[in-house]
Amino acid sequence: MLKLNERFVVDAAGHPVEVVLPIESYRQLLAWVAEAGRGVPGGEPLAEWRKGFREAMARAGYSSREQIVDLTRQIKREVADERIFGMQR
Repeated sequence: MLKLNERFVVDAAGHPVEVVLPIESYRQLLAWVAEAGRGVPGGEPLAEWRKGFREAMARAGYSSREQIVDLTRQIKREVADERIFGMQR
């Protein structure tokens, strides 16, 4: 499992703008990316996994790139809201 121990640089409004990684975490990340390029867990080639993922997204009603981008933005907003409201408790 990849453990990054990242630190964030934030702007004046408190929004993260950069990530700082220890060198060992950076090396682990590069190794993980290289491994991901060869395939996904279970031995399935990455291209086949992507095809299956796109087909599953289409079945769920997200057939265009724009729809997937909108979904991703919605999820990011929800995650940010959870972090903000979770910190306020």
